[in-house]
Amino acid sequence: SPDEILERSLHRSDGSSTCEDFVSLVQSWLSKIQWAKALGNTVGETNQSELAAFTSYALAFPNNFLALVDTYDVMRSGVPNFCAVALALNDLGYKSVGIRLDSGDLAYLSGEARKIFQIIEKEFGLPGFGKTSITASNDLNEETLDALNKQGHEVDCYGIGTYLVTCYAQAALGCVFKLVEINNQPRIKLSEDVSKVGERILCRHPFNESKRAYVVPQRVEELLKCYWPGKSGKSSEYIPS
Repeated sequence: SPDEILERSLHRSDGSSTCEDFVSLVQSWLSKIQWAKALGNTVGETNQSELAAFTSYALAFPNNFLALVDTYDVMRSGVPNFCAVALALNDLGYKSVGIRLDSGDLAYLSGEARKIFQIIEKEFGLPGFGKTSITASNDLNEETLDALNKQGHEVDCYGIGTYLVTCYAQAALGCVFKLVEINNQPRIKLSEDVSKVGERILCRHPFNESKRAYVVPQRVEELLKCYWPGKSGKSSEYIPS
């Protein structure tokens, strides 16, 4: 959490003075964003571990703050946390680089993030904040870029690596490293909340990928079935012969 950050001071970009508690400055801006009427109910409680990571990154590299905002929830946590840190840096004369999206619907998320940047620019009188850079990555190729252009998006920059160094005949193996322990203490990543039955959620339109549709789930079905319970005591499915 932000309370665990030990080194909290940051010099102004021109070296004229020092902010002794940059963490508190970030938290102050987050509170202002959460209470901003122009944002309505868009911003609620954000992930504090993510905020601590962004703040520590900004303290170490104030001139190169580019935040990966899809670790937990892009719109409800990642973007608001980025904005809080970016605005705190702005108070000290620094300009943030922007955000990076590495999963999800890149066209939709980039558009929604741009709306928040523009609202914050207008709400707090920050010229240029609405044009904050949005970078997209995640196994991008020419087909993905063409689809994004057809849908319409707000991406300014693309991070393309896998398809530049490999070819279709020699496909790359996608790997993800998961942190499971810190100082002998188990850790697990909890991503976006699973929507409840009966709660309206926004999904891709089933027939038009450029549109979105609200749906209300009537039931939840498990996609994985247990055929070998081991010592777990779970009931198992019959294995068809």
